[in-house]
Amino acid sequence: MPRLRQLLRQAGRTDSDLKAALAGVAYDVHTQAGSAAGDEEVADIGEAFLCQALSRLNKREMGWGQALLAVIKERAG
Repeated sequence: MPRLRQLLRQAGRTDSDLKAALAGVAYDVHTQAGSAAGDEEVADIGEAFLCQALSRLNKREMGWGQALLAVIKERAG
């Protein structure tokens, strides 16, 4: 079983939960960036902010969030 699915199962979560969390992060970051930057600016998502958001999927366990983020980084290159 791929590591990403193992981590999600460990937290009792699904792919859909992860997608929803990432969509929420993207919305928050773009909303914040939209008020401070022009329409052509790229929103920057800080690693700590992303890790904190992902950790919410598993009782705010930062170690779990860091492991999930590492797997995502590895898969995304």
